[in-house]
Parts: sequence; C-alpha cells; structure tokens
Amino acid sequence: MTTVNAVPSLKKIRRSDAPPGPKRNIFKEIFAVVTAVIFILPIIWVVLSSFKPAGELFVFPPTILPAEPTFENYKIAVNTGNFGQYTLNTLFVAVTSMVLALITNSMAAFALAKFKFVGRDMLFLITLATLMIPLQVIMVPIF
Repeated sequence: MTTVNAVPSLKKIRRSDAPPGPKRNIFKEIFAVVTAVIFILPIIWVVLSSFKPAGELFVFPPTILPAEPTFENYKIAVNTGNFGQYTLNTLFVAVTSMVLALITNSMAAFALAKFKFVGRDMLFLITLATLMIPLQVIMVPIF
C-alpha cells in the first residue's frame, strides 16, 4: 500500500535564491548617490561661479556662493559673441538636416517594407549595422 503525501515538501530556500534584501541594495544606492554628487558638483560650481564678479573668481580660499551675484558675465558673453547669428545658424542646420533625414528615411523605410527586390535583406542588415556604430566613432572622420 502506497501513501500519498497531501502536503508537498517545502524546498529549503538557499541564500543565493533569496531575493536581495534591503541590506544588499543600500550599498548600491549609496554608491549611486555618491557618484551622482561627484559628477554634479563641478556643474554646480561652474553655474555658481558664473554669477561671481571677476575679482571674486580667484580669491583664496574660494567661496561657494557669490557674495554679490551679478549678471555681468552673461552680458559680456552675449555682447562679445554674435549669439543671434549663431542661434540662427544652429536652427537652420538642425531643421534642414531633420527634414532631409525624415524624407530620406521615410522613403527608404517604405521601399524596404513594401517592395521585394534582390538584396533587400542585405541592405536592411547593412542599415541596421550602421545604426549600431557609436556616434563617437562616426564623428571623428566627419571633422
């Protein structure tokens, strides 16, 4: 006579199978916060220093907050450079390249999706492969 155990045996959970608890994640979170602070501090320093007068920039020991905040540095930067022309040039290049890319890519996508032709799959693979190349690798030969 065989007996059937109605209650299945509970498998003992090993420590490696257990979900990570708060003690395991707290170190990752502390590391992430410390790393984020290290990376953001120079940006905060530059922004706060931009509001300092020229004489206060090279004072030792350096001050974190400007004693008398001023927009004089921004006035000099705008008046010295031709920011209006630079902005128009940037907008022209960005909008033109975006429109041309949209037109070209739309036509290529339509052709690859709707038409069956010799080499279509190879062309699609080459297109996907070029999308996987990082921008930094492509940028060097452009300039």
